[in-house]
Amino acid sequence: MSDTTGCKGTTQDQDFKQKINVSISFIMEIYRVVIGSFLLLFVPQKCGENVCEISDKLNNTNAFHRTILAFNALTCALFLAMYCVEIRRENKLITYLQVNPARPRDDESVRSALMRLSPKRHDAILILDSLYQRVGIAACSCFVVNVVLSAIGIFANIYDNNTITAFITNILFMSIKLIDVNTVTNTNEHIFLSAYLAERLQYNDVDPDKIISPTEVVETSRLSEVVDKSN
Repeated sequence: MSDTTGCKGTTQDQDFKQKINVSISFIMEIYRVVIGSFLLLFVPQKCGENVCEISDKLNNTNAFHRTILAFNALTCALFLAMYCVEIRRENKLITYLQVNPARPRDDESVRSALMRLSPKRHDAILILDSLYQRVGIAACSCFVVNVVLSAIGIFANIYDNNTITAFITNILFMSIKLIDVNTVTNTNEHIFLSAYLAERLQYNDVDPDKIISPTEVVETSRLSEVVDKSN
């Protein structure tokens, strides 16, 4: 009994620390997505003989300028949607799975480990992981178009070298996230990498307190075999 209690205590402590790290990282990510999406607002531009204020850019009634600003907002909205899915996915992985250095990390081994979860929890993880991939692709595609449109508007009113520096910096700032998203999502079905923790951890085992009974494991395994044969 004491070993089981100690194991659960360790798992809960690991989950708590991971969720705190995710929360801190998420706050930083929100700052990054706002700066990286609203390029038209945060990159210095020329208004007459002076540098534009943010209010000048917001009050600009030029049709093309308003179109770019709207696309900035769309890009930001898509990234925020992606972050919502991302944080839900990360919390689901932390809650149901754990990082176990003693277990294999290949797709088939992790799939076998997940058979110890209830079908509902197993499917919830796969659905969120797939949704994260699709929303991530949409956000990345929108970001590329946003960069092109913003570049046209910004460099038509270039102020000085700070305009170029800020534009490139903001793009690189966001590109790091895009690379991370691609790394996390471009994996096999049962390879679950953390999207937030500094070290690129892989969740490859089930939390001890989420394991279903041996009878349910057998039933879940049989159900999986039936689904595989039908496909």
